[in-house]
Amino acid sequence: MTHARDLFHSRLAASWAKGLRYFLLIAGNGGMPVLLVLAGILLYDAYAAFLSWLPESFPAYVLMAAFISAVLTKTSIRTFIRQPDVVFLLPLEHHMGAYFRASLIYSAVVQVVFTAVAMGLLLPLYRVRIGDEASFAVSLAFVAIFQLWNVYAYWQELRLTHGRGKHIAFRFAVNVLLTGTLFYGGPHPLYTLMAAFMLLLATVHYSRLARRGRFPWYRLVDLERKRRNTLYALTGFFVDVPHLQQQVKVRPWLAPLLSRIPFGQKHTYFYVYARTFARSGDYWSLYVRLTIVTAVVMAFVPNVYAVLAAYVIGLVLTGVQLPGVAKKHVHSIWFKVYPLDVQERKNSTTRLVFALLAVQSVLLAFAGLLSTASLKLTAALLAVGWVFSYVFSYVYLPSRLHPSR
Repeated sequence: MTHARDLFHSRLAASWAKGLRYFLLIAGNGGMPVLLVLAGILLYDAYAAFLSWLPESFPAYVLMAAFISAVLTKTSIRTFIRQPDVVFLLPLEHHMGAYFRASLIYSAVVQVVFTAVAMGLLLPLYRVRIGDEASFAVSLAFVAIFQLWNVYAYWQELRLTHGRGKHIAFRFAVNVLLTGTLFYGGPHPLYTLMAAFMLLLATVHYSRLARRGRFPWYRLVDLERKRRNTLYALTGFFVDVPHLQQQVKVRPWLAPLLSRIPFGQKHTYFYVYARTFARSGDYWSLYVRLTIVTAVVMAFVPNVYAVLAAYVIGLVLTGVQLPGVAKKHVHSIWFKVYPLDVQERKNSTTRLVFALLAVQSVLLAFAGLLSTASLKLTAALLAVGWVFSYVFSYVYLPSRLHPSR
C-alpha cells in the first residue's frame, strides 16, 4: 500500500516538474505573455460590457446554473497511468487501491480549485443580480461539495462498459437542479436538506452502478493520453513540444475544399499540410476556438480601438500556432523519399498560414460588422487583416522556419 502511494506521488512530482519547465519556457517566449495580458484585459472589458448589456429581466441564476453545471459535469481525474502499466501493474491490481485513492484525492482538490476559479468569474454577475459576498461564499461552499460528488460519480462512470452518455446526462441534470435552486433561492436549511437527500440518492445509485472488480486500465491509459495531448497542444501554442502525439479526426465535409487544391508536385506539401490541419484534433480546434472567442470579445468590447486590438490579437495568437501543422511531419519517412525540393516545404507552410489567416480575418471582420453595423470599420478590419496575414506569412514567418519544416 505504501509503495503504491509513493508511486503516485513520484509520478505527480515528475508531471509538475515537467509542467514547470514548459511554463518557464512560455514565460520567456518573447512578447507572447504581453499579448496574453492584453487579451485578458480585453476579455475583462468584454465581460463588463456584457454585464451592462444583460437585460434586467433576464434570469441571471439560469445563466450561472448552466455555466457551473457544465464545469461540474466536465470533471476529470488524473491517474498518471501509462501504457506499460497494463502489463507491469495489472498483476498487482489488488495492491493498487492506495494509488487510485491518492489520485482521487489529488483530482478532487484540483477540480475544486478549478471550480472556485469558475465561480470567481461569475462573482460580478452574482453581486449585481443575486446577492452579496457573504451569500456568494456560502454558495461557493455548496458548489465545492457538488464538485467532490462529481469526482466520485465520474470515477464510477469510468467503470462502465456502455451507457456512459446517459449517466453523464443524468449527472448534468442533477447539477442543474442543485445549482439552479441554489442560485435562485439562496442557501437555507430546507435547501441543505434537499441537496443532501438528492446527493445521497445519487450516490447510492452510483455505488451500485459498476462492479467493484477490476480498475478500467485501458480507459485510464486512453484518458491520460488525451489529457497529456491537450496539455502539450496548449503548450505547443508557444513552444515546441516533442511529446505531442498526433490525433486524427474525420471531417468529410471539408473534403470538397481540399479537392480544389491543384494536382501536381508543386502542391504536394501544401496538400499534405492542408489535410493535416483539416483532420488534426488540436490545431483545427484551436483555430475554431480562437475565432469564436475573438468574435465574442469583439462583440462586447466598448469602443472601436478595443475592437481593432481584439481583432489583431486574435490573428496573432492564431498565426503563432499554425506553423505547428508542418512540424507534425518533420520526422516522417515519406517526406525524406519524396523527390521534391525541401524549400517547397517552407513555401507550402507560408501559403497555408496565409490562407487560414486570410479566411479568419474575413470571418472576424464580418463578426465586427454584425456587432457595430459600420461598413467603414469592416473595411478597415479587412484591410488590416489582409495586410497582417501577408506580412506575417511571407515576411515574418519564413525567417522563423527551417527549410526541413
